[in-house]
Amino acid sequence: MDQSKPRRHHFLPVSYLRNFCSPEGYIYVYERGKPPRRSVPKQEAHIRDFYTYEDEGGKNFEIENILSKFESDAAPVIQGIVDRAASKSHRYLTDEETEILRKVVALMFLRVPAGRKLDKEYIAPAVRKLIEESAQDSKRFAELMKDVLDAEHLLEPERGKFLEGMRHQILNGHYDKPEPPGFRLHAMLHVANMIVEEMHEYSCLIVLAPKHETFITGDTPVCTAVEMGKDKMQLGTAFADKDTAIWVPVSAKTCMLWKRREEPGVGKLPPMGVRRVNRNIMRFAERFIYAGQYSLKLADRFTRTPQMIFPGKNAFIPMWDGKPIISDE
Repeated sequence: MDQSKPRRHHFLPVSYLRNFCSPEGYIYVYERGKPPRRSVPKQEAHIRDFYTYEDEGGKNFEIENILSKFESDAAPVIQGIVDRAASKSHRYLTDEETEILRKVVALMFLRVPAGRKLDKEYIAPAVRKLIEESAQDSKRFAELMKDVLDAEHLLEPERGKFLEGMRHQILNGHYDKPEPPGFRLHAMLHVANMIVEEMHEYSCLIVLAPKHETFITGDTPVCTAVEMGKDKMQLGTAFADKDTAIWVPVSAKTCMLWKRREEPGVGKLPPMGVRRVNRNIMRFAERFIYAGQYSLKLADRFTRTPQMIFPGKNAFIPMWDGKPIISDE
């Protein structure tokens, strides 16, 4: 096998998982219903050929290479946050660092198994349904495709011709043809850019765990929520919701909090706040959580905490005009 084309694709970067390791470099893996086991980051959170697709040249590793390059760019930014937290030498994030961290959030939401499943089972079918239905009405189709037209930078006379060509392709069975190789993986990167654009409305606050508390992470580490009053919250809210808060642990002692109408900076959570974040990580997790210590108590708590957030079913539901595009009714 060509060693330059690794087949083991990590949906959580090794550099990210290292931040949750014990001082000896071990990470403890918790799977619902099973005892904890000791491991190392390189051996965890990976799926064979997860970002590979087949084309006329064989296995194409383009997306995995793009993600690996981004991981290399993001790792020192995250490590800087971790190091400053350890040394208590806090500072504001630069604009460049904040932009990289927006991409971290977007990609970590989409590239994990839950994100890939959301795209395949809900987003892609919803987009097809929306476009095929709108193609029956030229005016509605034009409204739906406005952003596509704007991106093409066409002159006004060309816009109508281009639009009608697209509409007739849809009416003539465009979606019945096989997708081009790697289309869904490229769509993942496109949707990530859309999330990044939405997150330009958010500010990033680095929150720290107190002395005797630590954050965990999981196989679905991006948690969204809207506060509904004291000790109540709605989990799995959309990035476009004006009241959504985004929580993403980046190490055992640091977590990113993204919110609108907040000043960026550094803050500290009380012990109960860290436990609440960890509890939500469990509620989002499909199968695994990761921590820097062996704890039967944590294993039992995780087993007794079922997955509550099912993207596409009860969270992150594709919507249009305030209604689900795909309805179970």
